[in-house]
Parts: sequence; C-alpha cells; structure tokens
Amino acid sequence: DIMIAYPPIGPQIQRVVGLKQNWPNIIFRVIGDDEPSIRQLAAACVEAGVSIGMLIDLNTGMNRTGAPPGEPSVALAKLIYGLGGLTFDGLHAYDGHVTGDGEPRQEKARESVQLAVDTRKQIEAAGIDVPLVVASGSKGFDATDQVDGVTEVSPGTWIFWDTGYGESLAFPFNWAALVISRVISTPADDLITLDAGNKGINPDVPAPHFRALNLEGELKYLVRNEEHQLLQLEPGVKRPNVGDVIYLI
Repeated sequence: DIMIAYPPIGPQIQRVVGLKQNWPNIIFRVIGDDEPSIRQLAAACVEAGVSIGMLIDLNTGMNRTGAPPGEPSVALAKLIYGLGGLTFDGLHAYDGHVTGDGEPRQEKARESVQLAVDTRKQIEAAGIDVPLVVASGSKGFDATDQVDGVTEVSPGTWIFWDTGYGESLAFPFNWAALVISRVISTPADDLITLDAGNKGINPDVPAPHFRALNLEGELKYLVRNEEHQLLQLEPGVKRPNVGDVIYLI
C-alpha cells in the first residue's frame, strides 16, 4: 500500500504505470490537482490495462500545490470517479504551513484539516464515496490525527527527525539519521572546514544549519558553500585533525 504524495507529470506518468505493471498486487496511489494531467494518467493506465488510485491534492493553506477546497475539488472528484484507469480514493492535505508550538499550533492544524473534512462531506453529498483523507505534516499530525473524518496522517520528517523540529516541538522522537562529515582543512588554530556544504546539509535552513555531535563548545558558523562548511571553535577547544569524522544532525 504505497502512496506517492506527488503528482506524476510528463515522463513520470509512464514510470508510475510501469510500477503497477511490474507489481500488480501492490496498491499504488498518487495525488493530483490538474485536470489535463489527471486525464493523461488515466489514458496511460487504460492503455496499459492497469488501475491506479488517485487522491485529490487539496490546498488547505500551504499554497504550494493543490486544488481549492469545496466545489473545485468536488468537480475533480467527479472527473476522477468517471475516468477509466483510475479509482477515486479520497483527499490528500499537506499542512506544512502550520508553525508554532502548543495549543496555537494544534489549533492551526485542526483548522487546516477541517477544510479537507468539509470537502469530504461535500463530495459524499454528491454521491461519491471518499475512502481516505490523508493529512498532515510533521508539525501538525498529533492534532489532525484526532479530527473526526481524517483516516490517516502521513508526516515525513518524524521518521528521521532533525534539529529543526526536535528542538522546537515536544515530540517523543529521537534522531535516526546522521550526516557523516570529515575535516578537510584546518586554516587556523581555531578554524576547521568540513566537507558538508549546501549539497550535504539542507540549504534552506538558517544558521546554525546543523548540530555536531562530537565537537565541543559553541560553534560559530562562518561560511557555507556548495562543498565546504567553515566553523570557528571556542577558545580553548582542542581542534580536530584533517580526516577526523564529525557526526552531524
């Protein structure tokens, strides 16, 4: 039972169809919000003699992808329901815009997913069953999981966790993945350069970018380029040697 939480576009359509052909006993589902692309996927499935589940990608406030809640999504549900090669399996709502902590964060998550629950009711009122409402990112799944009408949550970051969420949310998760880096240069007594630049560490987060498990003291993050990270050590901290492994979260 695999849901690809991404719309198959262009050559990806044939890749998804190929997955279903090679593993016919596996349930494959995708998401979509664009009528022409949905029709293309349906036609490819019909031609290949396979059926793939589709969930409407619903925009509940992230404003990145997704169809508007309400009538536009009802119309898409009717389209998918009537096409060969696809089964209408429900709604997918990602709430990555949810921020903060405590009750304000949970309330924002509940308000977001309620748009999906209300849309589900509208689709069902049109005579179409909505088997699934898959919702929530890692910042809101504890709240959306409690909302009546949500069938499952699919947070992604909690699987490996990281410092960004781990230090801002009181969730009972531990880090499950590390980035192994090495010291590649020591330009000064208090400076070290790691081979963990933008291509090794998530480039869209501000300093401090990461936590180094086996470096003592407070680090100063000086420069991060594509393949380099320059760090300054606290006074009195023993500098590691070139080649030493540094474990990063």
